Formats: sequence, structure tokens, C-alpha cells
Amino acid sequence: MPDRAVFEGLKGDDVAIQTRDDSNYLIAITPLDNAGETFIYLGQVLRSKNEVLSSLTGIKDATDEISRFNANQSRMNKIFGLTFVETALLILIASIWLGLLLANRLIDPLAGLINAAERVRAGDMSARVKVQGQWGEISDLGSAFNRMTQQLNSQRDALVREHDLSEQRRQFSEAVLSGVRAGVIGLNQNGRITLLNESAKRLLGPRSDALLGQPISEVLAEFAPAFAKAREAITSSAEDQVTLEIDDVMRNFDLRVSAYEGARKDTGWVLTFDDMTRLVSAQRHSAWREVARRIAHEIKNPLTPIQLSAERLQRKYSKEITSDPETFANYTNTIIRQVGSLEQMVNEFSAFARMPAPEFEPLDVSALIANVLFEEGVSFPDIRFTLDGGVPDGLSMRGDMRLLNQALTNIYKNAGEAVLRFQDQSGNSDVQGLIQTDITLSDRYVKIFISDNGPGWPFADTERLLEPYVTTRETGTGLGLAIVKRIAEDHGGSLSLSPRKDGLRGAVVCLSLPIEPPPDILQQDPQTKKEMP
Repeated sequence: MPDRAVFEGLKGDDVAIQTRDDSNYLIAITPLDNAGETFIYLGQVLRSKNEVLSSLTGIKDATDEISRFNANQSRMNKIFGLTFVETALLILIASIWLGLLLANRLIDPLAGLINAAERVRAGDMSARVKVQGQWGEISDLGSAFNRMTQQLNSQRDALVREHDLSEQRRQFSEAVLSGVRAGVIGLNQNGRITLLNESAKRLLGPRSDALLGQPISEVLAEFAPAFAKAREAITSSAEDQVTLEIDDVMRNFDLRVSAYEGARKDTGWVLTFDDMTRLVSAQRHSAWREVARRIAHEIKNPLTPIQLSAERLQRKYSKEITSDPETFANYTNTIIRQVGSLEQMVNEFSAFARMPAPEFEPLDVSALIANVLFEEGVSFPDIRFTLDGGVPDGLSMRGDMRLLNQALTNIYKNAGEAVLRFQDQSGNSDVQGLIQTDITLSDRYVKIFISDNGPGWPFADTERLLEPYVTTRETGTGLGLAIVKRIAEDHGGSLSLSPRKDGLRGAVVCLSLPIEPPPDILQQDPQTKKEMP
């Protein structure tokens, strides 16, 4: 075994040689590369000194050869490593180039599709992508996109045409609905209000502001029975007449409900209604005028012989009756007085039934009102009459002096009697009766407001008080306000009743008269007909 010093002195690829003095045995030791503590051990028995030197030379050559081999092996390892790295880099560069080439072949068409899709999203349906020279799948995708945009463009053009047609129909329907005088309400299947035309808003007044989207059974309960009847009917329609209170005035409406069908069955309901108050009032007036004419005719015929007979009995037998002349006189006087009352009533019936057409002539408004106020002041001395407003001096209007004087007299007479009746019923005669007159000029109309501090109107539906024979007094005929309304309408004006606006007790009558009557009213004037060629 070599000495330990031999092992410790070895460094790198050195070769250690050791001899023994007591023998001719020569050993050589060198470490193996990358083999840990593994060594090559060579030993040989020497016969002579020359042979020893020769062996040493051989060993030296072998050692040099081993060193050259080790050097060549290290250089080859470096060359192999560099070649491997170079090859890997070439392969990597080639892969990157090929990947970029393939990515460009894929990304460019996709980028074109994205840009075209953005144009479509912006509304440009004419966007197309190029499909020439593309791969199969990309070309199929581009062709599908082009077909899609072409179809979308066609569908959009069709939708635009249909929308334009629908818009024209909608505008036409709105024009028709806004032009008709009847109110129109649209309802869905559940009875909720979806549409109101301008006439419906006008007829329903302020309550129309909160109708949209609400069930008709809750906001227009008066119309709900007709709607329920139409839903149950085989013909899906119903008609009815309802009375509705609008602005403290009772209105008569002629109502019709019908279903309309669209793409889906029973898509909704249409409710149409019209204000028939004037027509109903006119029919009532016409009927009452006929009744008044017949009553006047039937009553007036026997009144004259009754009165003449009573007067003749009074003249002939008043001196001959000696048993109880006062009773006889009272009976005959009662007959004559009641006949006079009946004649007055008959005259009112005749006046209402045969109301003469007004004869228009220029008249002074201030003088007309002043004369009536003077006359009523004499008739009601305990009531104070005031004129708070006024008209410009010399303001002239065309009207029938006699009929207008009659109308104003009836109004002031009713007001005066109401004030006196309230004082009698309340037992408070200290309260000063007051009838106030306000005159305004608005839109070529003279409006005369006459208010009193009496008990006010007997009920909220003041329109009923304008109908013939409607009265709350025991001795009234109910024709006074009806005659005033007829005179106002014959002059192209109107008559309205309302409570006082200041919150005090009393009633207000507004007589509105045009300064110049409408042409259709003037054509009914006999004087105008004479002047017309």
C-alpha cells in the first residue's frame, strides 16, 4: 500500500511514484477525474536500474497522454455544449418566427372581425370583412359574419319602415283623438287606464291628472259597471249613461265600452264617452216647454169665465145677501185673487213656452244695470244694493233691452227674496241684507257677478236649478232661472251659479253676455233678417 503522504501530496491529475529500498517494486498512483477518492494504482517489479528508468519514462509518457486526453475531453465538452446552445437558440428563434407568422395569420382576421363588430355596435350595418386568402375556419367565420350583418341590415331597414309606418299611424290616431269632442280612455286587460285624449282630460277636469296607470274601478267607479258588463258580454261591448260630478256640477255622460284585438286576443279596451248634459237639458227644456204650452192652454180657457162669473156674482148679489155678506165677499175675493195668481202662472208658462227671439239693438250697459238696480232698490228697501265694479263709460253692446231687463230683474228678485227668507227663518233681522254687483270686461264679454248674503244654494248640483220647474220654494214655479238661462243663450252668452269665493254665506250668479253676438245668433234676429238683402 502507498504511504498516506503519497495520497495527501496528490493534486489534480498528478502522478505519484513511490519505491521501496528493500525491494525493486515500483508503484505509480494518479486520481481518476470525477470519481471521488478512486485512484489508478500501477505496480511493477524492477530487475535493474535501467529498467527502472525506462519504466519511469513510460510512466511519464503515459501521464502526459492521460493529461492530453483529459484536456481534449474538456474541450470537446465545451464544443458540444456550445453546439447544443447554438442549436437550441436556432430552434427557439425559428419557433418564435413561426409563431409570429401563425399569430399574424390569426390575429389580423380576428382584428378585422372586432373592428367590424364595433362598427355594427355603433349602428353601421354595412360593415364587412375580407375573406379572400384566409384559412378555412377564418374564412367561414368571416363569411358567416358578413351574412349576419347583411341580414341585420335588411331587418333594420324593414324595422325602420315599419316604425315610420307605425309613427304615421300613431300621429294620425293622436290627431284624430285630439280632434274628436268625445272623451277616449284606453284600458289594458286588467282595467288599468293607459291612455286619455285631450277631450277626456277636458271633460273629466282636474281629476284626470291622476288617472293614468290606475284601475278604473278605483278612480272612475261610475264607469266601472259598464266595463264589467262589456267584459262579460258576448259581443265584448256595452253602453250606458252615467252621471258624474265634475267641479261640483253634475254631468250626464253617454258611455260605450268595446274591446279591440291585435296580435294577441283581447289586448285592451276602449272607453268612449261624451257630455250629454246640454242635450239632456235641451230635451228637458223642449219637453217642459211643450208641457207649459199645454198647461197654459188648458188652464187659461176656464180662467176667464171663472173670473167673470165671480165678479158678476160679487156685483149682483153682494147687496142681496144679508145673512152673511162678509163671508160672501171674502169667498168671491178669494176666487178673484186666486184666478189672478193662476193667470200670472199661466203667463209665466206662456212666456217660457213661447220665448220670443231677441231683437238686437245697441244699448248702454251702465244705463241698463243702473235702471234695474233702481227698480229693485224700490222693491226691496231693506236690502242694500251696491255696484262695486263698473264698465267703461259709453260701453255699448247689442242686445234686447226688454229681455235683458227681464233677466236681470229675475236674478235680483230671487236674490232679494232669498235674503229676506233667510232673515225670517233665522229670526235675526239686525243683519243687513246685501246684494253686491261686480262687472268685468273680459275677452269681449261683459260678465255681471251678482252675489248676496242669503242662505246660499240649496244643493251642490247648481245645474239642476237651471232646469224648468226645479225650485225649493213653496210658492215658486221654478221657471225664473230657466228663463234667464234661455235669454242668456239666445244672446250668445251663458248663466252659471256658484257659491261665494270668499267663504262667506251666500250665492253668486254670473251672467256672461257678448258685446257683439255671434253671427249664428244674429241670423235669428228678425230685425237683422229684414236688413239682410
